Amino acid sequence: MTCNQHCLRFGELAVKMGFITQGQLNAALVKQEEENRLNRHRVIGLILHDEGWLSTAQIEEVLKGIFLQPERPADGSFA
Repeated sequence: MTCNQHCLRFGELAVKMGFITQGQLNAALVKQEEENRLNRHRVIGLILHDEGWLSTAQIEEVLKGIFLQPERPADGSFA
């Protein structure tokens, strides 16, 4: 799984868990892309944390959700 897939999955799950809004995720993804162009990559969770939108405890919960779930099929559906 690539970083981009992890980043999208992290953000999607954070929204689904009610920790952030879709708008906050979109803003963080834009910021991440801008920083990538400047060779200053930061993971999406860190951006959301630095913006004050996610706590450390919430990041831990999202990561648990990502790494304790079975892989999602390539077509994006949930089994």
